[in-house]
Amino acid sequence: MAAAGSGRRRLEARFVGRVPCEACGRAPMKLPGDLGGLCIACYAGERQAESRRAAGAGGFVPANFATATCLACASTDVDANGYLYWCNACRYVVRVAQ
Repeated sequence: MAAAGSGRRRLEARFVGRVPCEACGRAPMKLPGDLGGLCIACYAGERQAESRRAAGAGGFVPANFATATCLACASTDVDANGYLYWCNACRYVVRVAQ
């Protein structure tokens, strides 16, 4: 899945949902980013930028399944716990960190 080769480590449970995102400072951090904990929207933006850089360099483009809107059913009722991302509407779940 998305985290299989990413090497990302899960966020500590004491930070998830309790500390603001390190990128936007507004939403609570939910997933691990390159420089720290990110909210779901900032995590998706970081992954999209990483994919663009990789594609531009002719390299491997990692898939990102964690976005502010569920890719399976388009629901915005999504959440994450530091290493798993899921949709409450359709029960879609993906691991994004180890």
